[in-house]
Amino acid sequence: MITSQTCTKCGIEKPINDYKKCKGYKFGFQRICRECCNAIKRSNYLKDPETYNKKSSLWQQQNRARANENARISRGKRKDEVNAYKRMWRAENKDKVKATRRKSYLSNPQKHNQRTVEWKKKNRAHSGAYHNAYCKVYYSQPDKKLSHSISVLMNRMLQKGKEGKSWRKYVDYSLDELKTHLENKFLPGMTWENYGEWHVDHIVPRVLLPCLSHTEENFSKCWALNNLQPLWKIDNLKKGARLAS
Repeated sequence: MITSQTCTKCGIEKPINDYKKCKGYKFGFQRICRECCNAIKRSNYLKDPETYNKKSSLWQQQNRARANENARISRGKRKDEVNAYKRMWRAENKDKVKATRRKSYLSNPQKHNQRTVEWKKKNRAHSGAYHNAYCKVYYSQPDKKLSHSISVLMNRMLQKGKEGKSWRKYVDYSLDELKTHLENKFLPGMTWENYGEWHVDHIVPRVLLPCLSHTEENFSKCWALNNLQPLWKIDNLKKGARLAS
């Protein structure tokens, strides 16, 4: 087997790996090196880009499997370069990426969720590290932490959960109004920075206002602003599911 040959275009002897494979030639490789082939393609493209793109598109449509394989091999050889470009493009087109992902999810939620579960199983270490880093940033923001807490508590209370809707859809106040209400009831030492050392407490406990749907009267009573108060964590745990004496 030959290890090198001379390019018929530039006249330079080069290793055989610098030539593309082609069954039609004697030794199974083209006689023109990759560098010269690329230069010729570039020259043809610059002469008439529109015609070149049409021919290229037509060839890809007629040779779909081969085109995909060539693209896969090319990406593999330029993996770092391709990944860097993808990261840059996603950073510059966040709205497009978000819209595309949303459209893909809505077209088949079940398939999307299944793929997510399978990926997490195969990449537990990476998934766990990403989740921990995300939570660390997310829960460092008082607004996010408060909203999440309300969402979880409300979801546990309802038989069918919140059915994918925001908790704001089920109450007549906003997150800002809730924050203002709680701030007005802060005990000495309470701040949003130490949220977690104090809880959002239901004055009349949730277990004393059972309900299965957000349309029931007990649900409205339970989540009314006048039934919510900030309470130190230790005091809330002592209180449990009882009315304060």
